[in-house]
Amino acid sequence: MNHKLRKLANQLVVVAAKLIGSQIRDHRTNQPIGKAILLPFRGKIHLLGYHCPQEHGQHVIPEFDTQQRATYWKQTIVFTQQPEPDYPREHPQRDPNPSE
Repeated sequence: MNHKLRKLANQLVVVAAKLIGSQIRDHRTNQPIGKAILLPFRGKIHLLGYHCPQEHGQHVIPEFDTQQRATYWKQTIVFTQQPEPDYPREHPQRDPNPSE
């Protein structure tokens, strides 16, 4: 497929998701995460045109909702955001000039 045509198709999907897409909310905090068109296909969930309002998009994680009674034939899927790491980022101390 031509590069320009593919880019145009991608932009059209993003615009369609902004107009008619479903509002995705974080299940834990009930805050809006973004908008997308949800397309379940062959056991996978595709988020078409996912648009995140923040400038640095958060990763969206699909999860199964908790149930009172375990029924495997009917599951509710909810979305959450990737949590921030709970450990400090540490780099090993290195000499800036190892030849000295």
